[in-house]
Amino acid sequence: MNFYIDNHKKNMINIGDSKAHFYQVVQEKNFNIQQSVIFSPNTEFEDVYDIVKSSSLYAHISYDDSDLISFIDIDRPSSVIFEKYKTYANIFDEDFFDLYKKILQLDKNLYVDARGFISKEFMFGIHAPSFQCRYLKDEEDYPKGEEGWSGEIASVYFFNEIQFKKLYSLGIHDEKIKEQIDNHLKNKDK
Repeated sequence: MNFYIDNHKKNMINIGDSKAHFYQVVQEKNFNIQQSVIFSPNTEFEDVYDIVKSSSLYAHISYDDSDLISFIDIDRPSSVIFEKYKTYANIFDEDFFDLYKKILQLDKNLYVDARGFISKEFMFGIHAPSFQCRYLKDEEDYPKGEEGWSGEIASVYFFNEIQFKKLYSLGIHDEKIKEQIDNHLKNKDK
């Protein structure tokens, strides 16, 4: 795995881990867990998650039919380290555009939309909600920052192949937004 969900090269949770193993880790670490929370009931996005909250980890965990972890959504105050980006650099401390630029060098086929990007190469995605406001022209929601956008990363998520297909079926790529990002980076580098 190319990611660590802490800063000590010891993963607490991984895609493909069993629910039983995950519960054991949660118990050992004394994490607070809410089990089987239903998100978006009665919609096409309805899913069941376990939610883990601690002073160092906030995550939503989803399982496949075999009770193996299939989706992990990590939020602040967690640390997520991606070895190929910067050794021991927490992704949450990075600017969205800097991260996008680096990941694009490693994965030329990023899927981009108004919420952020997804890398199939590394089976992870970045969600930046302010990014959506910027490209959907919802000016009243612009946070402070360059051109009305802070560059803050809200969450990092990991998934297996089945979850990727689910994401892909929702139409996860918007070429116009990718062009806008690329143009922004060109202007920023001038």
